[in-house]
Amino acid sequence: MIFEFDEGTFEIPGAWADQTENKLARSAGDGSSYAFTIFRARPPDGQSLAAFVDENLAVQAQTTRGFELLTRREITLAGSPAVEVESRWLHEDKFVFQCMAVAPYHDRVLVVTAASRMKLSESCRDLMRRVLPTLELRER
Repeated sequence: MIFEFDEGTFEIPGAWADQTENKLARSAGDGSSYAFTIFRARPPDGQSLAAFVDENLAVQAQTTRGFELLTRREITLAGSPAVEVESRWLHEDKFVFQCMAVAPYHDRVLVVTAASRMKLSESCRDLMRRVLPTLELRER
């Protein structure tokens, strides 16, 4: 497998799954923070984007304390059909808000999330809505 990352590439023998994650964080000014994360996943062969999102939401609903789906809508991201989901869950007895966009990228999906404490949900949503239109995907 040839593994590519921003700084370079390397070849690693055998079957590996790319589970890399990029995470940015910024103080919200009230002792909490915003987190912006991108990770990659490889859905099973033939699984649609909608089915991939459904499956992952079902897992979150079963494994994440206080999980609640707030919205789900079809969007276009970097010229491709994508799904945007807003949800919340409990972490240390406080609700966390997450806005997530899931888009196809060759044989994988990219999952882009912005998260904050629930009380900052509007500004977190605004951040995501400013960032997503600027996404440009590279050719592989």
